[in-house]
Amino acid sequence: MIEMGIYSPKDAEDKNTILSGLWVFDAKATVTEKEILVGGLDNRALALMYPRKMGDTIKLLIEQKKLHPGQEYQALITFYQGNQASIQTSEKQAERERDRAIEYWRQVDLPYDRMIVPDRAVQALLDSCIRNIYQAREFRNGKPAFQVGPTCYRGTWAADGPFILESVTYLGHGKEARAGLELQVDKDEGPGGVKFSKKAGLRLWMIWRHAQLTGDCNWLEKMWTKVEQNVNQIIEYRQMTRDNPSQANYELMPAGFGDGGLAGVHREYTNVYWTLAGLRAAIKMADKQNKQTLSKWQAEYLDYWQVFDKARNRDKLTDSAGNIYVPVTMKGEQQQPPQRGAWAFLQSIFPGRIFDADDKLMLGTLSMLDANQQEGLIYGTGWIPDGIWNYAASFYGHAHIWLGHSKKAAATLYAFGNHACPLLCWREEQNPKGRKEKYVGDMPHNWASAEFIRMVRHLLILERGNELHLLDGLQHAWTRPGNKTQMLDIPTSFGPLSLTLEMAKKGDSATIEITPPRRNSPKNIKVHLEHFQQPVEQTKMELTNDNLIIKVDFK
Repeated sequence: MIEMGIYSPKDAEDKNTILSGLWVFDAKATVTEKEILVGGLDNRALALMYPRKMGDTIKLLIEQKKLHPGQEYQALITFYQGNQASIQTSEKQAERERDRAIEYWRQVDLPYDRMIVPDRAVQALLDSCIRNIYQAREFRNGKPAFQVGPTCYRGTWAADGPFILESVTYLGHGKEARAGLELQVDKDEGPGGVKFSKKAGLRLWMIWRHAQLTGDCNWLEKMWTKVEQNVNQIIEYRQMTRDNPSQANYELMPAGFGDGGLAGVHREYTNVYWTLAGLRAAIKMADKQNKQTLSKWQAEYLDYWQVFDKARNRDKLTDSAGNIYVPVTMKGEQQQPPQRGAWAFLQSIFPGRIFDADDKLMLGTLSMLDANQQEGLIYGTGWIPDGIWNYAASFYGHAHIWLGHSKKAAATLYAFGNHACPLLCWREEQNPKGRKEKYVGDMPHNWASAEFIRMVRHLLILERGNELHLLDGLQHAWTRPGNKTQMLDIPTSFGPLSLTLEMAKKGDSATIEITPPRRNSPKNIKVHLEHFQQPVEQTKMELTNDNLIIKVDFK
């Protein structure tokens, strides 16, 4: 008997491994490397194993060794994939391949110059985020698949994908984002079905956001069948809960998988939050396209919201700090720590936008999360009960910037950045400093990469309905003498916008230059001047070549 295992090195932090296929041939068989690469040798194998359906055949190179009964021998098995696979056996050859990869990523044309900030550490993170996203991108049937990670999260996941694609669009690669979106609307990895009903809402928001950023109503019309399918799916899911009025989730969503720290199947709110947000996005699309379904969907949303509002008031609790909050699970389910699984709630504030700004239960739940912070981020909201979900920083910071808490949002960006590793990327979760080290997720985790890009963008450029807000979350430290901040040709709901903030070397003035969007005119463009290091004494505005120039003098 030969026992074979696939293991990571003993000192590796990531213990996840992947085996796509394994064949064992008789040593006397005349099997060539070309035949292995081409495939079709299953019938000639003594043994074979497909842990999951695979694409390209994997070639195994195993050092031959005679073993006596009971003798153990460890050998390095090297995998080479695809028709272009080459055998590398020496350390020098491996070093050459490493150097070739480094040179490739130095020379490849990526949009590093669209977001420029004066903090070198933040800029390095932004550049690394772009590179991380493209390093994990693959092609499926000729279409780009923007994947979450390189190993255990290698795929286009329903909750991660919409935000990765939004960040790619911000970088000016809207065509690639569209192709990736169309791929993901039809098929994505991760949980699905009735237990992950939130997927329908996520897809609806993803379609609407892309339509907003591109202004392409013709494309939205082409996607309308997908829009209707996902709305009908949400309505069908609600119908499934109408058999028993005594159930806590009556007329809401079926029991499901919460994710993001909430394991198992529960009557819970993450699916409710995102299906409400998805319906809201569908209503916006129906209004934009003048669809007859508008009034029906509006009535559905209003009824759904009223049922949700009644349920959350029934389920509300009070934490140890006196905050009245809505837990992630409903009445009758096992009670969870208050902050656990809060990701979908935060996203329902932004970008879901399902709450009024003065909603008391929403504000109370956010205050509960504020009370559960360590190292500037929410503590214990994810899979590690005594850990920090690093890029949940963005969900948290976005909720605060949307509610007008700009200083808190700006501080959260730096807390997010401070949890990156020295290689300028993030693990999904980790413990606070000084605790026993535990980790969750892939490395690099590209939802984190996307969220850092999104957060910088929204701190500097944020759409609020018919208004466009600029510099609302500007970092105080970025306004030092001689500093320059630029956002170049960034897609918005009104069209591409460019923004440059240049501080005078003496620090006594600043110049803000805006190239406003031309596809649609926002009702107002509000430039926030409250985050400079000195009070503003006066401002002067002028139009030059259709650009708006604002001269700011300080006291």
